[in-house]
Amino acid sequence: MSTYQQLAGQDVLVRILRRAMRRGQMAHALLFHGENGQGMELAAWALARALLCQEGGEEACERCPSCAKTARLDHPDLELVLPLPTLGAAADSGEGTDQALGDFATQVRQALGSWMEKPHFSPHVDKARQIQVAQVRALKKWALMRSFEGGRRVAILFDAGRMGIQAQNALLKLLEEPPDGLVLLLCTHQPEALLPTILSRCQQLHLRPVQLELLAAWVAGQGLDESCGMDAHELAQLSSGNPGRAVELADELKSGEQDTLWRPEAFIRDILARESDALYQRIVSMEESRDRERVKRFLEDLQIWLMDAELVRLLGAEAAPRVVNRQQLTKLETFSSRWHYPRLDLLLESLGTASRRLDRNVNTFLLLTTLAQAMRRAAEPIARKQPA
Repeated sequence: MSTYQQLAGQDVLVRILRRAMRRGQMAHALLFHGENGQGMELAAWALARALLCQEGGEEACERCPSCAKTARLDHPDLELVLPLPTLGAAADSGEGTDQALGDFATQVRQALGSWMEKPHFSPHVDKARQIQVAQVRALKKWALMRSFEGGRRVAILFDAGRMGIQAQNALLKLLEEPPDGLVLLLCTHQPEALLPTILSRCQQLHLRPVQLELLAAWVAGQGLDESCGMDAHELAQLSSGNPGRAVELADELKSGEQDTLWRPEAFIRDILARESDALYQRIVSMEESRDRERVKRFLEDLQIWLMDAELVRLLGAEAAPRVVNRQQLTKLETFSSRWHYPRLDLLLESLGTASRRLDRNVNTFLLLTTLAQAMRRAAEPIARKQPA
């Protein structure tokens, strides 16, 4: 997990990091940003391990004691900061900070353990809201200490966009006057949420969507296609250039989850049904998952499915090699022979807007209910041809 080889399609970024390591010109603060699941966290982790490796090469050697410690997440010169639930007034005022943070130690360890298995996404603690002011203050105290092993000190801030203004201002002081040997690695899919003064003090590294053929080769190399029974090219298409999403989709297909709650065609079927009980239960289950990223991916899947259905309606049999959801061609044909959306462009725009609103803490149940109602009103039945 620690090598750059696991970063699908990010050759330019890897070359930049390798060159900086080789020349000894590493910036004191780097901001990795891109779409969630693109691998910002994995890139930061690979760099952190390289920076702390005793061999001093372009990436972690995996042989020295330092690499063994980082692999176990117990290196004293490595600090990992992630959003937590509210720590309380005492912690926010600077009193009892250590105790407040200690209350979440078990949850954090579990979150980091899960993240090590799927490093394309940020570690997540249940009911986490944001990176607290107390956490940044604790980070500053840690940063001012001497290196335990006489080398660099590295801190990774996951979901850095989820810092309030106070926390960002506290971090800004550390960015303005960083101690010697300290490297801060910030990861976020919302760089616009950070203060301009923070952005200006970081070297920004953008992880871009992976080209289809490169992602398909990566999917095959990881064995994701064999594990879930889907063609590597099709899995790459459904993932829209996002390696993390490819991993999760493969897992869902293996577990059967994709065939239950999160199927776009099942959502549309419930929307167009005469009774609304099934739709209501589906939306309730989605909201109870408390997984906004999963809801966002569902909305993206819904967009792709609707575009596939329109292709089938317009091109008929010629659409077969062009659709993304090839395994659902029969269902696409059935839907497109009975229903269509005359203003599909407006519907797709609404789905994109709904996805962006999830980043602004909108109520998931209300958002999905409103969207379902709009989709029901916009759908028009296709008149069946009368036999001659």
